[in-house]
Amino acid sequence: MTNLPPLVSQNRNTPLKLYSGKRESFPGGFFGPMLHPEKADTVVLGLIVSVFLVSACMPRTEKQALSVDATKPGEANYVADELLVQFMPGIDASKIKALNDSLGVTVVKILGGGQIYLIKIPQNGSLDEIRRTYSGFPEVKSVGLNYKVLAQ
Repeated sequence: MTNLPPLVSQNRNTPLKLYSGKRESFPGGFFGPMLHPEKADTVVLGLIVSVFLVSACMPRTEKQALSVDATKPGEANYVADELLVQFMPGIDASKIKALNDSLGVTVVKILGGGQIYLIKIPQNGSLDEIRRTYSGFPEVKSVGLNYKVLAQ
């Protein structure tokens, strides 16, 4: 434990020196004067008022909500010929290509650092059948529909 000078003067008639530039005079360095016990209430009140004024002056904006929804009544809320396939970490790209080629799918985009593939199924392929086939591969972590997401 270091010997620090007392924060409050022992004699109430002697004024306490706040910060003289010497580290020993008042602990707290640059922020020492703000941490002084006699000024703590003023500093806290000033911070509260400042936060309130800044938040009151900020413009109000509504956050856009994202929803999975059909664009027209009766229309599917997912892309009918696309799937999102997430492969297990560490699967070689050549193995992923071989799996995709075996099903006759086309890679539209690679997402998620190379683990998630947006694939398009062939016109004569069945979405459900290809989805079930991918699910059966041990290299596949998950398979999902490519849902349409609309900002509202």
